[in-house]
Amino acid sequence: ERVRLLPAAGPPGAPNIAAGTLRDLAYRGEASVALVATTGGQVLRVVVPGGAKPPAPGGEVALAWDDGANIVLSG
Repeated sequence: ERVRLLPAAGPPGAPNIAAGTLRDLAYRGEASVALVATTGGQVLRVVVPGGAKPPAPGGEVALAWDDGANIVLSG
């Protein structure tokens, strides 16, 4: 919920960023749902607010989030 889908370059100096490829984009009314394959091999689902213009599927993107959105999970 707190992950932002950005152009491939991402924000300069952002501490929490992952590069990826937009695999799919589904319009869901007020928002779209993007599937992004990261360079590490994970596929993440990102909700993109309405009005945002993500690249076409196959395009390179960046995923970014604020430090406050980090949650450490223990095993």
